[in-house]
Amino acid sequence: MASALPVLLLCLVLTDSEAFKPLKPQNSITHQEITETAVLLKTTEVCKAVAAKERRDFVPPKRLSVTSVKQACSSSSAGLTGAKFKASIVAMYTSNAAVDVAYVLSDRHHFDGESFTDGRKLITEGMASIKANIQQEDFIPARLTLGKIFHTLQDFYSHSNWIELGNKRPNSNLIRPDLPIGNLAGKCSHGGLFDQTSRTDPVGGINKDDFEADHGHLHREAANVAINATMELLEDIRGAAGENDFLRLMGITRSSVLCFVIDTTGSTSDYIAEVKKLASTIIDSKEGTDEEPSAYILVPFNDQEVGELKRTTDSNIFKVQINIITADGSGDTAEMSLSGLQLALTRAPPSSEIFVFTDAPAKDVHLRSTVIALIESTKSVVTFLHFSSQLSPAGNDLYQELAEISGGQAIVVTKATLPQVTDIIVDSSTPALVNILQAVRNPGRPDNFTFTVDPSVRNLTVYLTGSPLTFSLHSPTGVSQSSAVTDGSLGSVKAVGNLNMVRLNTQTGLWEIRVTSTQPLCNLEEHNVDMQVNEPEVI
Repeated sequence: MASALPVLLLCLVLTDSEAFKPLKPQNSITHQEITETAVLLKTTEVCKAVAAKERRDFVPPKRLSVTSVKQACSSSSAGLTGAKFKASIVAMYTSNAAVDVAYVLSDRHHFDGESFTDGRKLITEGMASIKANIQQEDFIPARLTLGKIFHTLQDFYSHSNWIELGNKRPNSNLIRPDLPIGNLAGKCSHGGLFDQTSRTDPVGGINKDDFEADHGHLHREAANVAINATMELLEDIRGAAGENDFLRLMGITRSSVLCFVIDTTGSTSDYIAEVKKLASTIIDSKEGTDEEPSAYILVPFNDQEVGELKRTTDSNIFKVQINIITADGSGDTAEMSLSGLQLALTRAPPSSEIFVFTDAPAKDVHLRSTVIALIESTKSVVTFLHFSSQLSPAGNDLYQELAEISGGQAIVVTKATLPQVTDIIVDSSTPALVNILQAVRNPGRPDNFTFTVDPSVRNLTVYLTGSPLTFSLHSPTGVSQSSAVTDGSLGSVKAVGNLNMVRLNTQTGLWEIRVTSTQPLCNLEEHNVDMQVNEPEVI
C-alpha cells in the first residue's frame, strides 16, 4: 500500500506566468533545460546498463552534452555527430514549449486550478500512448507526446507547494493511475502586485517560475526535482519498452532497418553468388558500429510473384536467409520488382535503407505512383543495382527516377564489375550523408553544375551517373581535372558501370563540374557533418 502523501496546495496561475519558462530566458531554468538534462542523464544511465550486459567498457561523459553522451553510448565513436540524438531532443523540448501556446488557458495541462486528477490523467494517458507507439516502432509521435506530458509533469513542481512542504524527491504517484495523488487543499496565493491575498498569511505567493518570483529562492530546487521527475517518467517508459527500443526512441542508437529486395528469376543465376557476397559485405560493414540496423528484411521476387518477407534482428540469421536463395525458373523478361519494393517500404519503419537487385525492367509499372508516395512518406533510401542484359532505357529511367526521389543510386553493373561496386555502396549507404546538391538532366545534354563549398564542409563526395559519361572538375583556384584522371590534384575518380564516384580534395569557394552524358544525374553528398551543440547546464 502506498504511503500517505502530504497535503498539496495548488496556485491558480495567471496567464503570463506558466511555471518554468519554455525556452532560454536568462533568469530561469527552462523547460528546455530540464527536458534536455533529464534525457541526457537517463540516456547515459541506460547506455551504461547496456554496456554492462554486453561486457564492454563504458566511459561516462565528462560533461553532459549531446555529442559526449552519443559517443559514450556508441560502441564505435569515431566520426559520430549525434545529429539524430539532437533532433530527437529538439523534437521533445519543442513539443514541450508548444503546450504554453496551444493550451495556455487549460488548467489540466499546467496543474492549475486544483486540477490534480485531470493533470495526472493527461500524463498517464500520454504514457500509454507512447508505449503503444513504441510497440509499433512509431517513434516520431512518441517523442512529441513525451514533450507534451513532460511539460505538465514539470509544471507540477512550480505550481504546487510540493517543494514548500519539504519534498526533495518527485511525487511518483503522478505517473501511476492506480495510486492516490494525496489529500488536496484549497488555492494558495500566487503572489504579485495584483494578488491581494499575498499580503496575508502565508505572505507572498509560491510561484517558482523563475529566480525573481515570490518563491524564486526555491526555483532551482523545484527545477532539480522536475528533472528527477522527468527521469522517473523516462525510467517507466524504459521498463515497458526495453533498453534497445528506449534508446531508439531517444535517437541514440540503431533506428533504421536494412532491406534487400532480390530478383530470384533464373536469368539472375549468373549474378546471384556475387549479389550474396555484396549483401554480406554491406551487413558486415555496419555490424558493431553506430550504423548497425535494428532489424533486417529480405524480400525475394520473380516474374510471377513476390516471395515471403523474412525479418530478423540477428545479422547471422539474415546472412543464412540470403545464402539459401536460389535463382531458378524463367518466363517474362519483366519482373515484379515494384511489388517487392512496395512490400519492403510498407513493412520497414521510416528512414530505412533498401537495396533492390534485378536484371530486368518492372512488370508492375502501374505501382509507380504508389511506390513514390511510400518513398516520400517513409523517407527511406532506395538503391538499385541492375544488370544490363535485359534492361531497356525505359526500365533504367524508372529505376533512376525512384532512386533519385529517395536519395539513393541506380547503378548498372555486370558480373565482372559487381565486386568493384562494393566500396561505393558501403560508402554511400552511411546515414551521415547530407545532400548539398542534386541535379538531373533528362534527356541528357552537356551542362555545367556549380556549387559553393564553405569551411564547414568536409569529406565531399560527388556521385555522377549516366552513360556514356565524361566530365571535368574545376576548382575555386582555377585548376581543372578530367574524368579520365583517376587520381589527380583535385580528387580521385572511381567508375563502375554508369556510376562515377569522385572524392574531392575539399577547397573553399565556387566549384564547377562540366558534364557530357546521354542521361546524367549529378548528386553531391557530404560525409560527417558536425553539429555544434550548446551544452546544457547540469543542475
